[in-house]
Amino acid sequence: MRRLPVVCLSMSLLAGSAGSQSGHTVSPGSVVVAGQAHWDNWVFSAGTLAIDEDGVRPRYWRTNTNAVHDILENLRFNPPASLKKDPEEIVLLDAVDAGTNREDVVNLFDGDLTTYWEPAPPSGSARDLGLQWWFTVDMGRTLIASKIVLRFVDEDLGDPFQLFDVMVSDGQKPIKAIASESIDFTRVYQTLHPNMNQRVIEIDLANLPLEQRRKRLVRLVQVVVNGSGLEKGREISREEFELLRQEAPGDTGVVEYTKLLSTGGELAVTRGTYDQLEESRRGPVRYFRRERPRLAELEVWSDGDDIFKETLTRGGSFRHTTTHVLGAADLNPQILLDGTIESYLAFNLAASGLHDASFLVDLVADLGSYFWIEGKRMSLNFRAGEHAWTFGGFAIDFSDGTREIDGSLKWERVVENDGLPQRTATSGLIHLYDFSFEPVKARFFRLQYRRAGKNEYPANVVAYVGDMQLIGQGYQPQVELTSDLIQLGGSRNLTTIEWDADTPPGTRVQLQTRTGNTLDTLLHYFKADGTEITEAAYNKIRIKSQKGDIVPEEVAGSDWEPWSEPYEAASGSAITSPSPREFLKIRATLLSGDPGVHATLKSIEVNFSDPVANSLRGQVIPSRVDSLGVERGFFLLVDIEDQGNPFNELLLVPPAGMQLSFDPLRESVFAGSSSLLEEGGEAGNQELDGVVVVASGDSLHLSFPEVPSGTEVVRVDFRGTLYSTGGRLQALLRGSGDGLWQRVDEKVTRTSLQVVAQPERKKLFGELAVNPPVFSPNGDGVNDEMTLDFTLMLVGASTAVEAEIFDLGGRRIRLLEEQRSVSAGAYSIPWDGRDEAGDLVPPGMYAVRLRLGSDTDGSGVEDREVLRTVALTY
Repeated sequence: MRRLPVVCLSMSLLAGSAGSQSGHTVSPGSVVVAGQAHWDNWVFSAGTLAIDEDGVRPRYWRTNTNAVHDILENLRFNPPASLKKDPEEIVLLDAVDAGTNREDVVNLFDGDLTTYWEPAPPSGSARDLGLQWWFTVDMGRTLIASKIVLRFVDEDLGDPFQLFDVMVSDGQKPIKAIASESIDFTRVYQTLHPNMNQRVIEIDLANLPLEQRRKRLVRLVQVVVNGSGLEKGREISREEFELLRQEAPGDTGVVEYTKLLSTGGELAVTRGTYDQLEESRRGPVRYFRRERPRLAELEVWSDGDDIFKETLTRGGSFRHTTTHVLGAADLNPQILLDGTIESYLAFNLAASGLHDASFLVDLVADLGSYFWIEGKRMSLNFRAGEHAWTFGGFAIDFSDGTREIDGSLKWERVVENDGLPQRTATSGLIHLYDFSFEPVKARFFRLQYRRAGKNEYPANVVAYVGDMQLIGQGYQPQVELTSDLIQLGGSRNLTTIEWDADTPPGTRVQLQTRTGNTLDTLLHYFKADGTEITEAAYNKIRIKSQKGDIVPEEVAGSDWEPWSEPYEAASGSAITSPSPREFLKIRATLLSGDPGVHATLKSIEVNFSDPVANSLRGQVIPSRVDSLGVERGFFLLVDIEDQGNPFNELLLVPPAGMQLSFDPLRESVFAGSSSLLEEGGEAGNQELDGVVVVASGDSLHLSFPEVPSGTEVVRVDFRGTLYSTGGRLQALLRGSGDGLWQRVDEKVTRTSLQVVAQPERKKLFGELAVNPPVFSPNGDGVNDEMTLDFTLMLVGASTAVEAEIFDLGGRRIRLLEEQRSVSAGAYSIPWDGRDEAGDLVPPGMYAVRLRLGSDTDGSGVEDREVLRTVALTY
């Protein structure tokens, strides 16, 4: 499975052959990505996606989780030094210790109520039971626990513990015995009377009073059994005892004989004594089943999945705005993420000699991906010490990556605390949590705290931060994955991209492409343990056995273009990355505006064909016009490099707000040599006869006789009317064989196919006319309606155009409105002489006001509205 940061290795494919290339399959005419085997080989930030045969989807970040299921992962993430094992060698048994039957403790984590931990019969005095009947579980990291649950087996399988304690520890040693090997445990539950029947014990830690909140920090859980019925677990009948002796002799307990006392009581005696008693002195004989103390499950419920934990693995980072960490020149964020509070960073809160006034210090984290942050589950853990304090004034902010005008991150403040620092030495460890704010989408986290001014705090006011935890919620709002290098087996004309995805309301899938013809080689250096390091660090290793492999990776070369704009149509979108090209990469982004829903990307298919030529590069002349709404002549020059197939069709798609036309009697198409590069260079080149206009207007589609191989340049004359500020003219060529278009790229610069308006006057309306100026809506078929003919310019968005009809008294009698997806262009708005109620208006003069339906203040246009008159008669 591919994760960031990892090495990306690409496998080449013979040109023209079909086969698998790790994260995709190349077949004749298409690239297909489908199935878990493909998605596993794409590159993405570690731990951000879930992949199976149904496709790829964002990871779900859990709240209120049973953390025993994460023990092994936690131990391998940050192995305790005492284990002395490589992460992959660690097993679940490494997390437990016990006074007896240690191997069975792992049964407490399997979710099966028929498996259990049962302590072995005690040796020695029963008073020493607690020294033998105990177990300890290492959760692998310090948790913010909300409850602990013990589930005993059902009655037919065994018994609950009678007298027992439940202890927790955050992993620290006692403050007064810091040099000791012992761990400081705190009791969170104790039975005061024998528990004979309760089989589920829930210990609430979430609602502890403030002075006991340290108990919520749980690294170790210990259960100690202090009392047991042992051989007198439960009294049964003689018949049951005899049956038990036959079927399960190991579960039989003692037989108790008694004699009756004169006081009315009973006294337990031996069998021999009982047999010698007179019948009247013999008391009851009692039969017992052995106690079977069997714990089936241990649950430790935490606030949820910690986002901070894998920040560095995802490629995230931490930084400070000032150098203030005591005892370290550089910040080591692993100390804050290692799940222990034994390691810590010291933050000096007192003034330095350079600053008289207080100032703010920022700790900023790039989380390495996008998350929904749960608003009530965040913690900062402060370690105790001789001069240990908590932060005073501090704030917590999040950012989704949006930038301010100056380029800095735009932050949303969710927590602000104006309090003073508090000592932690007397109360052990203080943790702050349960900040209340609505869930937010975030990529960046900022802790901003105040450092005091001169004489404001005493010297040596230091906050020891041992751990930070941030809980995610639901499916990630934005995740990104990138294909491995796709080698197309030669230069290919990329035509369309399509994909299959489930996108519930509020979700979407966004695909982009990059293409290129060259590759560079990037070398990755590894230590013998598999850790990637820099080349300089690799060269400093003197012991050869400590050096690992040097792995080459093929990466995009210098001719690769940036990522394309996102494609819109899943059923098939035209590829906009430069083509034809030999290499391709695809980037997919899964987006959601709701933590409860997600998109699933199932498959992708990119279609390609053999190209018309290895390169088509074009230029439109002129590229700038000085007036709008005026038809003028243009010509397109297309340089052809290594033409492979004949072509006979051209498609021109203008920018929004531009109309194209071609008159075969006036315009021409030429094909030939490079002399066509200059206007008027028709001589010595072939003018193509039989040019047919397939479509014109919003696009221009021409067909003509086949242009043979070896042609260097094609020139197309056409006419166009620009109503907007302009944009890129798309040009495409294709042959009659496969019906697939090949895009023409820019010839000289990125603006070679741009048509831009630079009018001297900014006019919205042009060529306005009322036709006819006098009309008679009497139904005789002659001049029954008036049309308002005009052109609208400088407007690209979908904006309504309004024509209001007023009588001479200034009363509006009719509103005529037209709205298009692209507003600029020619209009003809009719009026039939009727008012809003549908009645014919009286004869007379009427005023017509033409304007846009949106606000144009500040746009600099001269004619934001235009007035005309019209006469109506019968």
